[in-house]
Amino acid sequence: MVNISVLYAATQCICELGFYVRAINGKCTGEVKHIDTPGLGLDCVEIFHDLGDSFQLQTCTQEGINVTIFADDGCGKPLFSQYLPTGHCHPVEISNHTLAVMAKCGEE
Repeated sequence: MVNISVLYAATQCICELGFYVRAINGKCTGEVKHIDTPGLGLDCVEIFHDLGDSFQLQTCTQEGINVTIFADDGCGKPLFSQYLPTGHCHPVEISNHTLAVMAKCGEE
């Protein structure tokens, strides 16, 4: 059993984080999960039950968020960090799966 989780650090903005099947010509298609970050609190939260990684949302502005992807479901073994500007689709490799991630952010 593998998990994927998010740890949200409190910020002064609202972000939506979408996970997609793929990125085509810079656009995300096939949304499989949508997360509204203000509802997460400070704990690691499972996203996908079958993947063994986690995400930590570190900073949030109306322009985007910083995300760290971890190799475990407890936000303890960092793989890499990436800045996600709002509205831009980014392909990411997670546990040998390629997904796309897109953030949409705004001030609270």
